[in-house]
Amino acid sequence: MAVPGKLTVGSDGKVRGAATVHYNSPFPCVNGRYGSGAMQGVVMHTIVGNVPAADAVFNNSAKQASAHFAIAQDGMIKQYGPIGKGWIAWAQGTGNATWYSIEHADDGNPANPLTDAQIRASAQLVECLSAFAGFPLQVTDSTSGRGYGVHYMGGAAWGGHTCPDVPPKRVRSLQRPAIITLARAIRAGSPAAPKETAVTTTTAGRRLVMYDDVNVSLLPPGGDAYACYVNGTYANCGAVRAKFPGATILTIAVTSSADADCLDIEPGDATNAVAPGWVKRQQARGVARPVCYTSASNVAALLGVLSSAGIKRGDVRIWSAHYTTEHVCGTGGCTYPRADGTQWTHQSHSRELDQSLLEPGFFGAAPAPVPPPPPPTPDELEDLMPQEQVAATTVGPATVLSWSPGTIAGFAVVTDPTGPVTVSIQELHRKPDTRWVDKGTKKVDPETLWNIDSPDDCAGATVTLVSGTGASVARTWQKT
Repeated sequence: MAVPGKLTVGSDGKVRGAATVHYNSPFPCVNGRYGSGAMQGVVMHTIVGNVPAADAVFNNSAKQASAHFAIAQDGMIKQYGPIGKGWIAWAQGTGNATWYSIEHADDGNPANPLTDAQIRASAQLVECLSAFAGFPLQVTDSTSGRGYGVHYMGGAAWGGHTCPDVPPKRVRSLQRPAIITLARAIRAGSPAAPKETAVTTTTAGRRLVMYDDVNVSLLPPGGDAYACYVNGTYANCGAVRAKFPGATILTIAVTSSADADCLDIEPGDATNAVAPGWVKRQQARGVARPVCYTSASNVAALLGVLSSAGIKRGDVRIWSAHYTTEHVCGTGGCTYPRADGTQWTHQSHSRELDQSLLEPGFFGAAPAPVPPPPPPTPDELEDLMPQEQVAATTVGPATVLSWSPGTIAGFAVVTDPTGPVTVSIQELHRKPDTRWVDKGTKKVDPETLWNIDSPDDCAGATVTLVSGTGASVARTWQKT
């Protein structure tokens, strides 16, 4: 495993560095208090679920529980409270005031070992907290010790939990020596990241920051890109270009009658119904992957409309709006369909200002198409009998399926054979009213059958790759 870079604690108590770090909103979370002193070490916990489950608990004052950090299975770090400000998380009973706490996602099974990405992120946090608080980089199983402990070592005084794993195997507890070894390597050889610069990276490169606002005077310098309106009451592209000459500009049309890089699909502006015609017109005039801006909750429905018109997911860029912590939808614990960029706040720089995070290739060429899945093997056909296979309409990171209600009994989620991936699934129900129903996020093996509970009511589905390697695809079938 390559040695990752160091993390540091900023003057605001937020951890920053060579990792994907998101901060809870509000910060700190509602559960916790101030009054801690010297810290003995850090405690390993498990979520028994994924980061959104931790968010729901830590942001609910009735739950009276929290932690300093959580680490998703893809290595994303979520911070719930400041370091060095005396903030106490409510994580391990009588140990709260003297121990930091790190929750680790386990996808609902504490017997699952930490992923490589979690080991890296955990090592980065332990090294950072050790350097900040002065406790040694070592494993400890005693509440009187110092170093990297576990929740169950505190016994009844710490809540009487078996966390972070299930006895007698103790898979996660036994991964602490590897984490400490990597933490020592980080301390010995990795350069520290700038203390006051939040770094969000992907394997393909740095993500991009884009600003937009109807009031051009509010737009700050230093953005990687800026968005502006070509028509409507707040048309301002001329002013934005004048203020930022030479900058990357994304033009937005608020109605389908105007040409631009992006179509604004929200109440009062364009609709899903007009999106296919607008996208095809922009393609005809040479726009590579026209952008559709819409709320994260509408993305699945929009993709379904585009798919029905023969427009594949890879033919467009999705710019979602999801106001929470800094992220791109479909990654870092967000269960909405995968986007190419997300407008994550409308109060950037402590004022009414929209800020978005974009994937590194947002302004680049279209991605290479994902090859279709191989024909089913005889064993696969036997598994599906007496069902008849029906081809999926699209294949890609967000697979959109559509059918007439009552004709499809289920579909197969197929992944790269190198291992499982995590996907989110939504179904389009027609009764009692038309709506997309979130069926949750789950880890699937190289082939997993998904049966539709109410096929007479279901007219479509989306399967979105959330984490893991390899493309997520699907095949549908109907009963004969």
